[in-house]
Amino acid sequence: MKSIASMLVLVSSVALAQDSAVTLNCPTGTRQFNDGEGLFCSHGKAPGAEKLDGPYVGLNKNGTVQSRGQYTAGARTGHWVFFDAQGVKTHEVDFVNDHFHGQRIEFHANGQRTVETYVAGTLVGSPVRLDVNGAVLKTQP
Repeated sequence: MKSIASMLVLVSSVALAQDSAVTLNCPTGTRQFNDGEGLFCSHGKAPGAEKLDGPYVGLNKNGTVQSRGQYTAGARTGHWVFFDAQGVKTHEVDFVNDHFHGQRIEFHANGQRTVETYVAGTLVGSPVRLDVNGAVLKTQP
């Protein structure tokens, strides 16, 4: 029985150490939370009922970073970057009031990229595919 209690204390200590290993720069009046899916800043409400405000780090199931970005008054804002479970960048995009705004760039394993342009969440024009040197690839009609 004593060894089970010791193991629980050890596991709890390791979990707390992992939570405290990443510290977000939370705005005044907010505090950091970890809901198991990500680290975020909130105005002191319980996870699930919070209004996110400040930096955000989303986590993959294996604990690696899935996304990094910023929230303002509960909406994604600014530049966000997304990664796969191995830590490889998959895409990046800018948000305004929780909508894509500006370029969304998808990174492909072969070094090519697909670039889309958005205004207030609406895709403008067609996606453009770029080769590894940044030259536009011709699309099939």
